[in-house]
Amino acid sequence: MLGQLPTVLSSGRHNKEFYDTLWAVLNEQGQWQGEVWNRRKNGEVYPEWLAINAVRSPAGEVTHYVAIFSDQSERKAADERIQFLAHFDVLTGLPNRGHLQDRALLAIQNASHDNGKLGVLLLDLDRFKTINESLGHAAGDILLKIASERIRRVLGAGEVVARQGGDEFLVLLPLINDAADAVHVAERILAEFAAPIDVYSHSLAITASIGISLFPDDGRDFDTLVRNADAAMYHAKSSGRNNYKFYTADLNARAREILAIESQLRHAVDRREFVLHYQPQVEMCSGNIIGAEALIRWNHPTLGLLGPVHFIDVAEERGHIVQIGNWVIREACRQIAEWHAKGLPLMTVGSTCRRCSSGTRIWSACCAMRWPSTVCRAAASTWK
Repeated sequence: MLGQLPTVLSSGRHNKEFYDTLWAVLNEQGQWQGEVWNRRKNGEVYPEWLAINAVRSPAGEVTHYVAIFSDQSERKAADERIQFLAHFDVLTGLPNRGHLQDRALLAIQNASHDNGKLGVLLLDLDRFKTINESLGHAAGDILLKIASERIRRVLGAGEVVARQGGDEFLVLLPLINDAADAVHVAERILAEFAAPIDVYSHSLAITASIGISLFPDDGRDFDTLVRNADAAMYHAKSSGRNNYKFYTADLNARAREILAIESQLRHAVDRREFVLHYQPQVEMCSGNIIGAEALIRWNHPTLGLLGPVHFIDVAEERGHIVQIGNWVIREACRQIAEWHAKGLPLMTVGSTCRRCSSGTRIWSACCAMRWPSTVCRAAASTWK
């Protein structure tokens, strides 16, 4: 650097006006400080905080300039990381809900001004928790990344997908003519998921349930549109999954019921609110009871006695099914042992596996539980 001007390390990122202002302040005030992009001797451009002071002779003439700088690369990278985390999902790189909300607010303003429509799609991967629990969170992360890419590649210009959290994704369609445009996007997304996803030597068939709400018919603000799309998504799940449903006003009642069920479900086992009803199995020739089928019911504190159709799907989606399944096994075995202690013959008590519809025997020769060979693999993985 001996004999060279500081411009030899210029990054080229600052224009002439920047340097003119720098020198004007330095000449007027005798000092200047600010952020400058400079170049290292290896050619790498980096940010530095630069402070320049003028050195004057006893006569007041400027004889030298002293510049002190500190490398701001790490701080700059940290700031950029913070900004990324504030607006994007770390795992998938997609915008997060907050970033999408900002985009949606602008789209809603434009649609209101032009008397236009926009759509919000809420997509939830079907039975994702089962895969996450059986193959591990690393496999679940890979699945989420692939799913995000499949959704992103079917969207057109201006259409945005964001990860809301967990296995839920939000899609904003800022400019549509009618509901048919939203249907077209939903069908393309479902078609993308038709191809299996290979994760850790497993070929996984993944489906999705999609709820659709439209502006202005189903809401005039972002939160309302998302809430109504969520209600429609649950309707799609209860209708067999792997499909899409539009929001209707009737879904609000069902959404409130699901919320009440979900908030109470996590504590239902601890509060001993579940009960098993036993349907006898009778031998035709003798008329003797030789077994029974265990049927779970829930004494909900506000909704009354509920059958499994009202809460099992919610339990599976929210990760409570293992706890409930373990309780069913223990309670059925306890009841068998109690009947046997009272002199009744040892009988087989069964339940129906919701995943493969096969009969699953639950039995006990004493007070200890024993696993019969007829327990299906799906039930064993759920109840182990």
